[in-house]
Amino acid sequence: MDSLALQLAKTEVPPHQGADIEACAMYVLSGGNPKAAKDCLLSPTLTALQRDLLFGVEAYVSSDFETARLKLGPLNSEEFEIVLGAQLLMAQAQLMPRDDDEKAVLLLMRAADAVPGSLIEEAAIRR
Repeated sequence: MDSLALQLAKTEVPPHQGADIEACAMYVLSGGNPKAAKDCLLSPTLTALQRDLLFGVEAYVSSDFETARLKLGPLNSEEFEIVLGAQLLMAQAQLMPRDDDEKAVLLLMRAADAVPGSLIEEAAIRR
């Protein structure tokens, strides 16, 4: 009979499920290696929302702002975990055209309100 540790090691875990995808996006948006987003994009089980999120995040941190705007712009921050939602709002604010400062400020205010007392709040207020 196998030990519990050996049984768990043999258990197949599906690659990159929902929480993993959000954790990957948060990691990359927090300054992590953009390759992580590319690796997660290889998962065959991604939803369209997860695919857009990862493509957008990878584009954003790689300074491909046109692609980032197309992928991240339409996403609703409330569909994600609270910290990732706030990070998404920050990115969306940065991607706003310069002539739409009012919307950018509203996005930054929402990001700050979403995670009070955090570095995201501080960064949003400073911008």
